[in-house]
Amino acid sequence: RSIDGDEVVPVDELAPLPIPTNLPPPPEPLMPINPIQSKRKKRRWPRVLFLIAILSGIGAAVYFQQDTIMELIP
Repeated sequence: RSIDGDEVVPVDELAPLPIPTNLPPPPEPLMPINPIQSKRKKRRWPRVLFLIAILSGIGAAVYFQQDTIMELIP
């Protein structure tokens, strides 16, 4: 007997489990495992760096020209 009181049976005494033969085929995957890339990825880094440069320039202009901007606002 085991610790929890169950009866212990040697593996040799167990009957082999039947292997079912009428199983359906496995389902098709929803997406291909290795999809073929038809389009090249566009590189976005130049556009991102360009936008950062433009926004930095605008921010610097506003920072250094605060007095002029405040005079224009009534």
